[in-house]
Amino acid sequence: MKRFLILWVCLLCSTARTQPNATGSISGTVTGEDGSRIAGARVGLLLQSPQPHGKAVRTFWDTVTATDGSFGVSGLSAGTYRICAEVPNGAWLNPCDWGLSPQAVSLTASVADAQVTVLLKKGAAVSIRVDDPNHVLTQNEGKTPGADLLIGTGTAIFSFRSASLASQDATGRNYQLVIPFNYPATVVVRSPFFQLTDANGISLPSGTTIPITVFPGQIPTAIRLTVTGGGH
Repeated sequence: MKRFLILWVCLLCSTARTQPNATGSISGTVTGEDGSRIAGARVGLLLQSPQPHGKAVRTFWDTVTATDGSFGVSGLSAGTYRICAEVPNGAWLNPCDWGLSPQAVSLTASVADAQVTVLLKKGAAVSIRVDDPNHVLTQNEGKTPGADLLIGTGTAIFSFRSASLASQDATGRNYQLVIPFNYPATVVVRSPFFQLTDANGISLPSGTTIPITVFPGQIPTAIRLTVTGGGH
């Protein structure tokens, strides 16, 4: 989720001004493949063509779906827009991450408004528990240079998706990583500072990779890690 939000922020910072004659709109609903309407999904529209010129031209818009899964974005110029949808801490797959043929919608001078249904596929939610009994993470993250812990996986379009923080307690954190079923994913655990062990107490080098594939109907095997120390 972090990578996705950072990408949106960067796009918004570098593309600030709306094009002239931007009177079009795209609205619709975000729906799961089971027919449910998805509330709280973050919908992003990326202008793909015509390719804008100049850093001041806006190319990205985002909004959040209402309780009934509906959304709407106005102030759009003519062009073709790719639609992405992200569900924080949910098991729905963002089609723009996994090569699942994200929708593209075209607005023209004669057809300036479009209604769409964004259909999301369900993925496998892999739980990753990071035990921190000695509070090494909390004592060093954001305070000690290099004290970062990266957990995530590469996607089908060769981008990197960070695991989202689902919850935390006095002795550790619970992360979640959503991957497609039948997809041979590789979970990356990397830190130049923290020392970790796996569920069997075996020390893990920085840059550890954990292969995982989840088949339909299967409950994903949880990954358990423990922070045992920090420092180079």
